[in-house]
Amino acid sequence: MIKSNNANKSNLINNEKIELTKKYSNDTKDALEFNLLDKNDNIDFHKWCLMRLEWTVSLSRAPIHQPEKWWSQTIDHRLIALLAVNSRYNSLPTQYCQDINNQFYVTMKTVHNLCSASHTTLQKIIRDGMHRKDLIALKTDVGDKRQSIFTASDKLVKGIKNIKSWAGL
Repeated sequence: MIKSNNANKSNLINNEKIELTKKYSNDTKDALEFNLLDKNDNIDFHKWCLMRLEWTVSLSRAPIHQPEKWWSQTIDHRLIALLAVNSRYNSLPTQYCQDINNQFYVTMKTVHNLCSASHTTLQKIIRDGMHRKDLIALKTDVGDKRQSIFTASDKLVKGIKNIKSWAGL
């Protein structure tokens, strides 16, 4: 169905005249009715929705090798990227730190606690991020030596800044 600014107008699709309706049929006996929302009721929200749409279209057209697209694949990708970028600024919120005096890195334990993917998938996301040079593995003097702590690279920080500008923030 094509929506028109004038609800009384009809439109042509494949040379067939279609009257606009405010009913949606979902192949059941029930038809769902809805009212069109007035875009002037909440102008800021409507503008945000339009900007978000344009951002999503831009992101979907970007090549996968760009950090902006790669780190937007799933919620877990986004979460890992944002944890890493915040840690790069030494400002990882204390509730996501293993040591409140060290806010400059992310631990695998934090990633596992916050993300919903399996252990193997999370390890793969982080390993791929390191291979892409978006994440930097950090070494510790004590404890685990398996690259289980990391932070963001300059490339990832720049990619997240680009996402911010695409989103109009």
